[in-house]
Amino acid sequence: MRRSHKVFLETITSMNHTLEEFCLRLKLGPDGKGPFTDPKSFKEAYKRFRFGLKRSAYMDLVNDINAVTGALMPPWMIEETEVRALDSSAADANALSAKTQHLTAVKRTVQFQITALPGEAAVSQSQPIPANLQQIRDLCLSMHQLRALQCGICIGYLVDASLNRHGLFWPKQPVVDKATMTTISLAGALRGLTVADSRRLALALASRMLRLHDTPWLAKQWGRNEITLFKKGDTLLAQHPFISAEFATQQSSSGPLQYFASSPSIRNETVFALGLLLIELCMRRPFDELVLPSDLNPDGTKHPASDYFAANRILDQIYAEAGLAYGDAVRRCVLCEFDYRKTDLEDGAFCKRVYDGVLSVLEQEAGHFPILT
Repeated sequence: MRRSHKVFLETITSMNHTLEEFCLRLKLGPDGKGPFTDPKSFKEAYKRFRFGLKRSAYMDLVNDINAVTGALMPPWMIEETEVRALDSSAADANALSAKTQHLTAVKRTVQFQITALPGEAAVSQSQPIPANLQQIRDLCLSMHQLRALQCGICIGYLVDASLNRHGLFWPKQPVVDKATMTTISLAGALRGLTVADSRRLALALASRMLRLHDTPWLAKQWGRNEITLFKKGDTLLAQHPFISAEFATQQSSSGPLQYFASSPSIRNETVFALGLLLIELCMRRPFDELVLPSDLNPDGTKHPASDYFAANRILDQIYAEAGLAYGDAVRRCVLCEFDYRKTDLEDGAFCKRVYDGVLSVLEQEAGHFPILT
């Protein structure tokens, strides 16, 4: 059960307490049997049953059980912020030398979704640091504890490796409405995606890769289980995917998820992972279901190049299903074909090639499906 084991145990404990309350109200013993020795005692127990378990109370207990039977992950705790550059020239330089405290939590999960707000111009220059602003050393804790009285207010600042300060602001226009929205992973939503959802997600995920590839938020092996989507009623907000990252002070026994086998044929795993996601979005199926026996060893097991061979073979299906432009974007990701010698996203020229050959193409594809407001 991997990281779901703790939540599973908590769920079982909660269900056990609820069932114990059932037994208490029904006067049932530890063996589950009632105090019925004759017809008279049964009638008396039945009266107690009707009196002690009104319909409203009964439904409360049943709802408690139903609410946790499907729980395999901790409940989502969504907090939104914006990060903007700050001008630290007038600030006390001593604050920059403060040592970052170590995290004490065993495991943390954080989600980032970078988006430009409608009608709001991009911030092109740094903003002055408000008075009495504190450095944020524990981002998760700060987002959970702090509460701003005014939208857009700066609640603190982060310091990056180059000692630049980045202010943390409550957004002026929140993306998430907790009262009306629910979450679902891309793995759970994959089969029900429309073509429009698929194209919007493809663009958003390519953009996230280019923005987060050099941060701890995006592993080389990233995929559908790390991507969370929001639903408002039956409507999927495909243009606002969130990428989750899990951190631990000690190495997890289960290790990170592996979506494909590493192979010398794969020139850049992060870009290849995007290629697999684009394949899944087009075919609306997990990549493993698209692997054929011809891609495997004679005994049915995967060899190091199985996933690479399978992705290469599927390219023809992608061209037939999604057309030339989308197919070219997928091919470039899978084969890392960008007409450039280097394949490291840290290289600005290579990153520009990926932008031109993948993201700009997907942007045109998504443009065929405008969002109706």
